[in-house]
Amino acid sequence: MESEMETRFFSDWRWAAKKKGGGHQSGMPGYQLPGIERMRNGIIPSLVHATRCKLLKIIKDSSSFTIILDIWSSKSMMGFIGFTCHAVTKTFERYILFLGVKRMIGRHTAENILAEYEHLLSDWEIDRSLIDDFQAEFETVGNVIPAYLGLMNALTLTVRDRNGVQIPNPNSRLTTLVKYCKGFVAGLRLSLERRFLFILRDVHYVMGSIFDPRFKLAWITLAGLNETAVVKAVAAEIELRYHILCTRQTLNEIAGKVDSVCLPNPQTQVQTDDACVSPPNNLAGPPSSTRKRRLSQSLYSPVIEVPRPRLVIGPAKALEEFDVYLKEDIIDMEVPLDPMDPNSKLCVTKPLQFWKVNQYRFPILSEFGRDVVSVAASSGSVERAFSVASDILTAKRSAMKPDLFSNLMLIKCNAGLNGKKKDRIHCS
Repeated sequence: MESEMETRFFSDWRWAAKKKGGGHQSGMPGYQLPGIERMRNGIIPSLVHATRCKLLKIIKDSSSFTIILDIWSSKSMMGFIGFTCHAVTKTFERYILFLGVKRMIGRHTAENILAEYEHLLSDWEIDRSLIDDFQAEFETVGNVIPAYLGLMNALTLTVRDRNGVQIPNPNSRLTTLVKYCKGFVAGLRLSLERRFLFILRDVHYVMGSIFDPRFKLAWITLAGLNETAVVKAVAAEIELRYHILCTRQTLNEIAGKVDSVCLPNPQTQVQTDDACVSPPNNLAGPPSSTRKRRLSQSLYSPVIEVPRPRLVIGPAKALEEFDVYLKEDIIDMEVPLDPMDPNSKLCVTKPLQFWKVNQYRFPILSEFGRDVVSVAASSGSVERAFSVASDILTAKRSAMKPDLFSNLMLIKCNAGLNGKKKDRIHCS
């Protein structure tokens, strides 16, 4: 049935093209395909403008960013550098945005890459203080350490018991499967350890795993680390980030007050002074009779005065929230959609959703959790974007101008921002 419809459609398209003297005509009656000039000078620029407006709105509403970049060469050996952004808004919504691709002229040195990076930040008006520069190019960064430990455990075929005797690893699925390639498995394990051992000492990966409610501190023993030392290091990082957060909020408050400050007007100075300055004591109303109230309350003070808990402020408040968070149980990897229904379907637990729900219980810690979750676990977003680039800049389109190629990439990779799937780049 589908083949018959396709044959009929293309036969109608060829008939319409022959009837109107050739050219690219649509098989839909009454519709004519736009010309090249209209497409390049009208439709594409309007789509680029609309896409940029959407991206700028999301960027202005976001409080955490992670920039991922990669360099790609076309079949004609032209170098391009592409940028994707993992952004989390103040309402804990996560977006993966494609910010653009630019032609790289000259050598791909660190200075040239850094210059393109700085130009990108100024072009999109991204605040430098909200970005983790080039950290964790490697879904969220909290998954990296547990995944690494899981692979290392799977590739460990033998372990030692209490008596020091090597026995098959009961926690590895490969123990009963691998019989003839044990040397290959050992080499693979050694290669994995050399490449990823540093993540156990990196503060971004450690904080990502601890701020993931599915893992918290459960991975530390398996990694062979001291739990007390790890918690102490993370607490020091929390204190540092608290001061940065306070500085950022102070600057935002100052910037908001600058617009609201008005200069004094001589004509309205008296009225302003009367409104702002409190009246003298002789013009004030009669004093309230508090003496009798105090005398009456002193009699019942042991009963009505309940000792209040000490108010914790400053970095100690953040550390208190962190201690409460660690004492709670970890969350399952999958939770039912309807907790009251025993036959409900399961959905994957999302760390960002946890911090959104608990932002009132952890007002300071949720800010840090939102920043940590914005860090990507891999550079897959920009790799998917370059897969689209290979379909656009083909061998037959090798003469395409870089500006046109950049505009087409911006439109294509951000075409699904209005859809429901916000947490992945739309390059289908």
